[in-house]
Amino acid sequence: MKFDPVLVIATIASTAIAAWLVPSLWRSNDHWVIRASLTLIAFIPVFGPVMVLFHRITPPVQPVALQDRDGKRTDVMDRWRHVMDAKSPVRRFRLWWWRINDRDNL
Repeated sequence: MKFDPVLVIATIASTAIAAWLVPSLWRSNDHWVIRASLTLIAFIPVFGPVMVLFHRITPPVQPVALQDRDGKRTDVMDRWRHVMDAKSPVRRFRLWWWRINDRDNL
């Protein structure tokens, strides 16, 4: 049986990269099911190490204090409706000024 040398080299290089990635994968804080599945995926030639590297370079989760939990919907119109519905331009400006300079909105 003859094999294409490029395919053999790509498979050997892919397996070497996967073997290099697996120890760092098992030192991570991911759930054991994710680590086991990524280990299996890592040894798929060429595709596996790319997927594991993609998983490894994702940024870590921010602490809850830094996450934007309230901005999950487009509520801009709801927050500014009272300003836009004001009839008087002076009142609209004062409402806008109060809304912009309110320290709770920062």
